[in-house]
Amino acid sequence: MGHVSDGTIALKSHTDEVAAYYAHAPRGPLFPPVTPAEVENAERAIGRRLPELLRRVYTEVANGGFGPDRGLASLTDGSRAPGHLTD
Repeated sequence: MGHVSDGTIALKSHTDEVAAYYAHAPRGPLFPPVTPAEVENAERAIGRRLPELLRRVYTEVANGGFGPDRGLASLTDGSRAPGHLTD
């Protein structure tokens, strides 16, 4: 752990250890990422802008369907994990 001059704390990610721990966890395929325009449509629908990191997750990783519990909700119709609400 290291301190940064602006008062934040930087933590080592342990990416390899986390990947190894979850290597055999059951999971389905990821939904394809959405476009920035699709994120903006979802933001208009909910009435607020998503945090920048979450915007990047949706546009660079996947359109939901992964993460804790049943995963992040999809921002678009047609990509819903089983059991997720449609709105």
